[in-house]
Amino acid sequence: MSAHPTAIPPGEDEHSSSPSSQKPVGLLQLDDVYDRIVGSHGLWQVMIVILVCFSTCSVATFSVYANAVPRSRCKMELEVEKSLAERAVSFHEAATLIGPWPEDPNDEGLHQGRQGCRRYKRSGRGTNLQKLPGNSSTEACPHGHVFDPWEHQYPSSIVAEWDLVCDGAWKVPFSTSMYMVGMMIVSQGVKLV
Repeated sequence: MSAHPTAIPPGEDEHSSSPSSQKPVGLLQLDDVYDRIVGSHGLWQVMIVILVCFSTCSVATFSVYANAVPRSRCKMELEVEKSLAERAVSFHEAATLIGPWPEDPNDEGLHQGRQGCRRYKRSGRGTNLQKLPGNSSTEACPHGHVFDPWEHQYPSSIVAEWDLVCDGAWKVPFSTSMYMVGMMIVSQGVKLV
């Protein structure tokens, strides 16, 4: 006689070799749950495994799209922004009028969110913008930034969403690091609670 009593399902005798006849009463096996919900090994399970494998690739490349740094320039007062829109002034022309801006559109600072951080100080509140000489005094952008994605860039990113340029540009690589740390913790199965 065994030390642990086992339950015998109806229709089976005690000499049955069925795995269910050797499990203690009330103990639920995870493998049994999977067999009931998903089924045994087959085409469906193979497709699920392939789907899971391909979906993890997109998780690893998520930050490439989410952290893309678009061009940015200082946002001007509302009446000036309306005037620029009515005149169909291009992003590059507006940025050149508003503040120091590189003539070369391939300038390295444009790709790292370090250009368009300052604007020329304005005297008065008119909408007439003239290119000021390069020695004009500048100030930080008091109204935030206007973003313009590059030609082959995903149009939305955390950079534009939370204004992560200029002084906040360090948060972009930091967010990638924290995302990867979170992925590492989750992949290890560590419970934080």
